[in-house]
Order: sequence, then C-alpha cells, then structure tokens
Amino acid sequence: MADIEIRMLGKFEILMDGKPVLAALKQSRKATMLIQYLVLQKGEKVTHKDLTDTLWNGERSTNPDMALRAIMHRFRNMIDAEGLKELDTCIITSRGYYQWNPTMECRVDVFEMEALMEEARRQLNPAAAVAEKDLQPAWFSAPVLRKIYERVLELYAGRLLPMSCNEPWVETRSLTLHVQYRIALFQVLEACKRKGENERIVKLCRRAIELDPYEERLYLEMIQALEALGRHEQAL
Repeated sequence: MADIEIRMLGKFEILMDGKPVLAALKQSRKATMLIQYLVLQKGEKVTHKDLTDTLWNGERSTNPDMALRAIMHRFRNMIDAEGLKELDTCIITSRGYYQWNPTMECRVDVFEMEALMEEARRQLNPAAAVAEKDLQPAWFSAPVLRKIYERVLELYAGRLLPMSCNEPWVETRSLTLHVQYRIALFQVLEACKRKGENERIVKLCRRAIELDPYEERLYLEMIQALEALGRHEQAL
C-alpha cells in the first residue's frame, strides 16, 4: 500500500511514497480548492451547495452545479492519467454530498500539528484530562513536551495554504495554526536557554524570521544567543 501524505503548511502538495503527484492540479485553481476544502473537513460530508458557495464565493457563475461536476470529472481524469489507483476513491459522492474518504489512510500535516498541540495542552493540564474522563491521562513531562513542540516546528513550514490565504475557510484556521506555532517556538527557545543551547537558538530564530520577519523578539533572542557564543560581530 502506498504511503500518502498531504502537505498544506507553507505550500500544497500531495505525495505518494515521498514523491509529488497530481502536478496537473496547478493548472486548475478550482480543482485545487476543492481538494483542499474537502481534506480540511477531516472526512465530514459537505453538501453540494456548501461546495459551490465556497468555490465560487462572491463570483458570478452561470451554472456552478455543472462547473462543479466538470471539476470532479477533470480531477478523476488527472488520477487516471497518472495511474494513481490508490486515489480512485479519495472523494466520495452520494445524494448531494461530497466527502474526502475518511477510511483512506493518509497523513496530513495540519491534523498532525493540531493533535500535537492538543497533546501538549493535556500534558500541561492533567487535571483537565482527568475531568474529560481521559482513560490514559498524560502527566506533565518537560522532555515529552519539548519533543512535542520540536515536532510542531518541523511540521510548520509556513502559513496554511498560502495561495488560498484570503479565502474565509482558510484565514481563521491559518491564524490559529500560526499562533500555535509561535507557542511551540517560544517554548522550545526557553528550553534551549535553560540548557545553554545557543547554536540551536540561532538556528531556530533564523528559520522563524523567514516565516515571521516582523517579530522583534526573535531578533532579540538571536542577538543574545550570538553574544553568548562570542560572535559579537554577527550580533551587532
């Protein structure tokens, strides 16, 4: 069975066994948005009307229903053209509903990041985990927390779906994910400072500045780490 991965942070990409597929999606913005929207619903059913309203939000279309069917047909042709049998049933359609197949095994960076941040919350608040009747409540562990946050930093390659960042269904979630990334980043930076890991701080800050160049704290953290390393000219 092929390993299917969908990346949505920093860029949109579908990979099978580590190789990008469906390059033809780049030629159809609506087909791309269709896949992105359905995937982000995490297997929930979406009505035909919700999809047409989402894909043609504020746009004039003489027949969005027919256009949606044409997009679906085009997408299935892309799958056939590349012989991607594993994706034949990735979208389920029935009785006016569209759904990303919830039984298809695939990894999505957004969902992994959200799950990690939820686990971090439970680690920090075991009482809440017990209150929620978690059968296996997690207890606070600094090494475990750092490992969680480090993985979040690996996953977060940039804003959610940057080419669709102005779409209402992307904007709010993108902001939430970026806030979670910042939480993870500054937690790791604090852990690094406690252990004197200044090289790691410099590396983290340089990467973070590429994603968020107006965050002053990142520059201050990097300057202090460079000074601690004796690299005064770079700090200056």
